[in-house]
Amino acid sequence: MYIIVTTGTLETTTIKELKTISNKINESLYEFDIKGKKAYLLTHENFFSISHLISKSSLFISCHGAFTHIASNYKIKILDVIEKSKEVHYSRITNGMKNYKFLYRDHFEKLSQDIIENS
Repeated sequence: MYIIVTTGTLETTTIKELKTISNKINESLYEFDIKGKKAYLLTHENFFSISHLISKSSLFISCHGAFTHIASNYKIKILDVIEKSKEVHYSRITNGMKNYKFLYRDHFEKLSQDIIENS
């Protein structure tokens, strides 16, 4: 299984840092290692290309949004990062989703451990 990271068209500090430790394959594709496994960074991706990528995935991890619903349509396992104060709101929207689990937004060390435990 490969790990693919993207923020769509946004260029964040984290994305810039990932680029510095990556092998550039082309203008929008970078390869890097995470604990001995290959991972990929996709930059400048549009809505449709990200939707297609999701359709070919086995696990989708993201903050709740349109792509969460796309992943649900393809019956992909979802780890949805939400604000604890909005749990009731999101539960109304996600009630019918299969393969869905939410995780509370938290400090990265805690959240990343939750992701690992639920993957």
